[in-house]
Amino acid sequence: MSSIPDKYNAESVYTKQIEPLIKQIENICLTNRIPVFFSAAVSGTEKKTVYKHSGISPETLGLVLADNMFSKHLAVVCGCGVYPPGVDPFADEEIEQTGNSTRLSDRLNEDSN
Repeated sequence: MSSIPDKYNAESVYTKQIEPLIKQIENICLTNRIPVFFSAAVSGTEKKTVYKHSGISPETLGLVLADNMFSKHLAVVCGCGVYPPGVDPFADEEIEQTGNSTRLSDRLNEDSN
């Protein structure tokens, strides 16, 4: 896998072909009270990736979900970090009770091995 991001621009494909389909899906979801979230990386350079997001939240539909992941999706869109359970991204030491690393970079490296 290359360490330099691909350069591409699919914004017109998204606008002409994908967005109308998403609107159809959203209409079906509205009619049937189905929350939905969609995200697409439509263009990218070495320094920036452009995303298009769309969705219907459970709150918009008057629904209460037992495990509402939509707020987490939106947090990511807004630039908040997401960390695996039990990881403290600010920790600098080991958890002595379990022996597991609390450093995010250590945990992510474990997952990629």
